Amino acid sequence: MKCDVCGTKIVIGSYECPNCGYKYGQYASHYDMESTRHEHIQYSAKRSFDINKMKKIIGLVIIVFGVGCFVVSVAFSVLFKNKEGLTFQSAIDKGYDNGTIALALEAEQELAKNFSVYDPHIEEYYFKENDRVFAQFGISYHVDGIGYRIIHSFENNEINTSQFEINGYTDNGIQYSNLVNTDVINQIGNYFHYDYAYEDFNEMRLSNQVSGYELMKDNWKLNIYQDDVSTEEERLYYFVYTANQIKSYR
Repeated sequence: MKCDVCGTKIVIGSYECPNCGYKYGQYASHYDMESTRHEHIQYSAKRSFDINKMKKIIGLVIIVFGVGCFVVSVAFSVLFKNKEGLTFQSAIDKGYDNGTIALALEAEQELAKNFSVYDPHIEEYYFKENDRVFAQFGISYHVDGIGYRIIHSFENNEINTSQFEINGYTDNGIQYSNLVNTDVINQIGNYFHYDYAYEDFNEMRLSNQVSGYELMKDNWKLNIYQDDVSTEEERLYYFVYTANQIKSYR
């Protein structure tokens, strides 16, 4: 191998010409052929991958990303306090409440007491954003394979919405197989002071529009939906009936 500048033979593996000092991996920006010492040769380094610079850039990106995640997590935790896994009572004890959560807790305890015979499952949800506090809870239970659920939401120290839901499966359609317990629906109706809870459900159940039917009765918005979920092995229908109170029962 010969030097590209002076033609001197270069030992394999060497990165510098022993005669003129030309370093391989670099290039001469200009060269004077009349010079023998080549002191005027000016070298400009080739652009190469700077690992240290890249490490600094990556480090900066990680720091920015970390700070961003921290800010988002803090904002999220402030906005959605119940992501901490707190119950209504714990949120009240920590000072997150303006009276709304306490109102929801009182209603929840009353509801759970009324339906304690069914050993209901209770779900609590709330969030706080500036001066706004929203709280919602639901109790759910099963009787003879049919699911029942009651939901209340509260905002600004008053009840916001109320709803109850019935859902389950039948083998030939809800209009032909009424597995819903009359006493259970009437008990829900008594709680809401809704005297025709079962009658209205039965009217919806027997309609020819159970694949999607909506009806207004007094201050209740009623919906029923049924879907054929049959398989090759089994004939099955799933139904959901919901009653949403337009105006609070309290």
